[in-house]
Amino acid sequence: MITPSPNPSGAAPAIILVHGWGFGPGFWHPLLSHWPVTAIRVNLGFFGRQHLPERPEGPWIGVGHSLGFLWILREMERTGGSLPKERCLGLASINGFSRFSRQADFPAGVPGRVLERMRTALTQDPGATLAAFRRQSGLEPSAPPQAPGIKTHHERLDAGLSWLATWDGRATLRTSAIPLLALAARDDAIVPQAMTEAAFAGLSGDRFKIHWAEVGGHTLPLTQPALCATTLQGFFEAGS
Repeated sequence: MITPSPNPSGAAPAIILVHGWGFGPGFWHPLLSHWPVTAIRVNLGFFGRQHLPERPEGPWIGVGHSLGFLWILREMERTGGSLPKERCLGLASINGFSRFSRQADFPAGVPGRVLERMRTALTQDPGATLAAFRRQSGLEPSAPPQAPGIKTHHERLDAGLSWLATWDGRATLRTSAIPLLALAARDDAIVPQAMTEAAFAGLSGDRFKIHWAEVGGHTLPLTQPALCATTLQGFFEAGS
């Protein structure tokens, strides 16, 4: 059982949820229906207005899906970032990673040409690009990724692809003692098992655990919300 870092203040930690690429804060609705907690849902601005969390005055716990987990790692290290690393009690990655794109010391990553093709396709037909991504994620592509009437921000989606191509949070994990739970699916076509294992390589002991779902694809909070809720609940209760 993973035990999040002690909370000297005794204050309840803020729970911060960050969605992945091609989604918005509504992505968390199914999970929260099984896990009735008060949470701050970040909006990275792919659909609708961007909304970032105010810098927590007290302790916090971060839960990130896919790119959202990498965004949390980046924000923790960014000068003036909204998530103070020293107040983090625990992190949970769902279908997430510490690096996405391939490079010499990360051969399990996605080749850069794949992201470049997506960026080109996004400028030509955003709807088809999002539908193809959702299909590969294991979702029904005909359903819109955002509520009716909500504007799709193509420039922000393109920026997200750039983040996937360049950001690297491996050093943050290697040099941190923050407890970490990773939820991953063995049938995830976006982040395969080998990539998940490489993204968290070198982490072991009481502070880290990977929980594998046999099925669920790249969007476990949508396809396996009860499993995610139960696993997250156990992670947080372990430190209470």
